[in-house]
Amino acid sequence: MNLELMDVYYDSKNKKIYRNFESMGKKLLLVKMEVYPRDGYPFHWLLENGKKPPFDIAINKEDASISYIKFFFQDEKIKKIDKVIKVKSEKNGFPKFNIGNFNQTKYQIFNEGDVNAFFDGLNLCLIISSIEIHKFLNLDENNVLLFSNDGFFAGVLFKNLLKDEIEELKFAQIL
Repeated sequence: MNLELMDVYYDSKNKKIYRNFESMGKKLLLVKMEVYPRDGYPFHWLLENGKKPPFDIAINKEDASISYIKFFFQDEKIKKIDKVIKVKSEKNGFPKFNIGNFNQTKYQIFNEGDVNAFFDGLNLCLIISSIEIHKFLNLDENNVLLFSNDGFFAGVLFKNLLKDEIEELKFAQIL
């Protein structure tokens, strides 16, 4: 089951986004984007390929908003490209996901798939390999969620990487 966008809401005053790139050794890097404030224990939409920890999106149970995204690079390289993707439409705001398939006993949904990573020297893009990207949802000026034409989650774009974030990519030897 793909993760479906139901609505977009605007809450720029109360939402804060933090991202962290943490090298954990050679060819090991954790990339994390967190949205605060967060409430309680979230639902989890997970994309896995059986080779490493899954791509994890935590979704707030109360309002279907995003709590965090975690992705773990393990023994892979980021593809260098000239330009990161272009899309047909863009919106600003925060997502409300369809959480109709989650409940108290089914708080994790696992999907099988791969994530491709691209870097253009300033921006890092993580894209689910089987989904075509058509829409950007700008959470802020540096963090963008990607969606298919049908509104399914397709990836994330980390824009304007800081020097420290790029250094972590290099230190982990994944560039």
